Amino acid sequence: MDFDVEKLTEQAENGDVEAMKKVAALYYRGESGVPQDYEKAFFWFQRAAEKEDAGAQCVVAMLYQIGRGTENDFEKALYWMEKADENGEEDAREKIEGLKELSELQKQANQGDGTACAALAEKLMAFGVEQGQNGQKLFQKSLAYARKAEEENVPQAFWVLALAYEKGRGVPVDTDKAIDYYEKGAKLEDAGCQDSLGCYYLRGDHLEKDKQKGFELIRSAAEQGYGLGMKHLGNCYQFGWGCMGNMKTSLEWYRKASEVLDDPELQMRVMIFETMADADPDWDQDFEGEEDDE
Repeated sequence: MDFDVEKLTEQAENGDVEAMKKVAALYYRGESGVPQDYEKAFFWFQRAAEKEDAGAQCVVAMLYQIGRGTENDFEKALYWMEKADENGEEDAREKIEGLKELSELQKQANQGDGTACAALAEKLMAFGVEQGQNGQKLFQKSLAYARKAEEENVPQAFWVLALAYEKGRGVPVDTDKAIDYYEKGAKLEDAGCQDSLGCYYLRGDHLEKDKQKGFELIRSAAEQGYGLGMKHLGNCYQFGWGCMGNMKTSLEWYRKASEVLDDPELQMRVMIFETMADADPDWDQDFEGEEDDE
C-alpha cells in the first residue's frame, strides 16, 4: 500500500493518533520510501501511546523490553504494558506478570545484587539471541551485568560469559576464554558450565579427550535437573561414553530431559526407545562403549 508520507507526517505532527501509528510503522519496517529507523519509529509510537492509544502503548512496552529504538528498560516496559491493559488491549494482561518479574530483577541488579545481576544477564542474553542482528545492544548490557556478578563469584555469571565468548555474543569468539569461564563455573557447581565443559571433554574439542571426566561433569549437571545435562547423560549411557552403557538408564534420562526441554527429536527418541524396550528382553543389560564411538 502506498502512503503520502509527507501528508501522514504532517497529520501526525498535528496530533492525529492514527497517522502517528502509520508513520511509526513505516519507519519500523522501512517501507514506501521511508528508511528503516527504529528510533523514529519509537518516537511516533510513544507519541501515540501518550495519547492513550492502547495498541501503541503495548508496542512501546515491547520496544522497551527488547531495547529497540530506545534503551532496554523493564520498568518502563511494565508501566506501558499496564497502561495498555487499563485501556483494553487484549494481549497486554498475559505479558504483565513476566514484565513484573523482569522489572523486579532489574531493580535488584541495579541495587548491586550479584545474583540478580547474573540472572538478568542471562535474560538479556536470551533476548539478544531472539533479536538476531539487532541483539548487539542487549548483548553488551548482558555482559555488563555478568561482569558485575563475576566480581562476586556468582556461578551463573560464568555461564553467561562463557556463552558470550563461545558464540561471539557482544565479544569476538574466543573458545579458550569460553572454556576458562566454563571451568570456573563448573568448580562452583554451575550446571550449565559443568555440562558444556563435559561435552568438550567428551569430544576432545580444544581439550584433551577424557570421557570419564566428561561423564562425571555431565552427570553432576543432570543430577541438578539441568535439561541439556539430562539429555547428554542419556547420550553417555546410550553409547557408553565414560561409563558402562545401559539402554534402560539412557531412556530414563531421556524421559527426564524431555519433561523440561522443548525438543521434538528427543520426544521422538523417547517414543522409539520405549517401543524397543518393550520388544527386547535384554534392553537393560550393561555394555562397554567403543573408544571411537562418537
